Amino acid sequence: IDSTPRVTSLAADEGNMQHKLNELIALCTSLQKQQSEMVTKFEEQELEINSLKARIKVLEDKDRWVAEQSRDDAPIKGRIPTGSGSVPTAGPIFATATVVTPCTRRKGKEKMIESETPKKKKIQEQRDIQIARQLEEEMERDA
Repeated sequence: IDSTPRVTSLAADEGNMQHKLNELIALCTSLQKQQSEMVTKFEEQELEINSLKARIKVLEDKDRWVAEQSRDDAPIKGRIPTGSGSVPTAGPIFATATVVTPCTRRKGKEKMIESETPKKKKIQEQRDIQIARQLEEEMERDA
């Protein structure tokens, strides 16, 4: 058995130290890369969260607007006549005399008057379509 102490040269010690230094530099570089990736991932998640918050606000505003519109329509809807409990029964009809009037054609010059209820429905439908388009565009941008 060889019991003599080993003596390493100065060049061997420097080579070993250089190897350790290279390992430490590689480790540091790897950790910096991981930290950079984590920061990027965090920023992406923050953007997604902000986008989702904005979408929630749009939907809540839409719900609030729809609720307000339905409250506005409530008085109109309340005016719908309901049937009374009694319906008169039909009896025989006897014509005693008829008046003959000459047939005249309408010339289409009369003014047509629209009621407010259909106008409100049309406006509501147009707004719904517009909001649906906006939501579709947002969803396409987010996808």
